[in-house]
Parts: sequence; C-alpha cells; structure tokens
Amino acid sequence: MRELKELTTELCTSASQLESHCLSTAWSENQLSAIINDENYIYVTVSEDQNLVGVGGAICSSVDSAEIFTVAVSKESRGKGIGKEIVSKLIDFCISKNAESIFLEVEDGNTPAQALYSSFGFNAVGKRKGFYHGKDAIIMELKLKQL
Repeated sequence: MRELKELTTELCTSASQLESHCLSTAWSENQLSAIINDENYIYVTVSEDQNLVGVGGAICSSVDSAEIFTVAVSKESRGKGIGKEIVSKLIDFCISKNAESIFLEVEDGNTPAQALYSSFGFNAVGKRKGFYHGKDAIIMELKLKQL
C-alpha cells in the first residue's frame, strides 16, 4: 500500500539518506528538521509497505514564485507514478500559496525527470553551468496563471 504524507521528525534521517542515494546534492537531516514547521515549505514522503521510496519538497517564500527544490524516487520504485504523485502534491501546495510561477532545476541529460516535469507544463527557460558538481542544470518554469 502506498502512502503520501508530509515529512515527520522520525523520517528526516531516512529522507536525507534517500536523497543522498538518488541525487548529487541532498538535504541533511538537520536541514529537513528545520523546515518541518515552516509554513513556507512542504516536504512530502511516499512509502510503500512501510518503506520510504520517494520524497519531494517545495518552498513558497516570495510573493509570486515558488521553487521545487527536490524530487527523488528510489531506483527500484521508478516508473510507478511516484514522481508524478509527488510533483502533483507540490504543485497543489504552491497553488495554495498563490504562487504565479514554479521554478526548478533538473540535471541536463536526466531525460525521465525532464519528461515528468514537461508533462505538468514546465518549460525550459535557462541553464545553470556546472550546477550539479560540474554538470549543467536546466531551469524549468511552470506558469500557474495559465492553469
């Protein structure tokens, strides 16, 4: 059984470890603990049969824009719609905060992630050279006013 819920203190270590296994940059346990009660952030976890298989986070701290700062799904659980479920929840949060646009960075060459974001209407708007330990990042934006 799959369960999507907001991050709890008990899951900070596991969430940080999952990010570390999936991404070239990861949030630490302390960083995750610090955002749990901050209303500008959302960080969700997805578990299957009590195993953490996906995480994602967004921040809405400016008047009109938001950022999805992480989406990670364990290798064994990819292709099951978990990433889509996470991104959908993050977008809903940003809409609830009245964001007009959502930005994110995705590693250049990460075709599955780029396709996922494009399926929600995100478009490439720029590039950050060397953003991911020497690898370029594609900056993508979703304009919520279009929705």
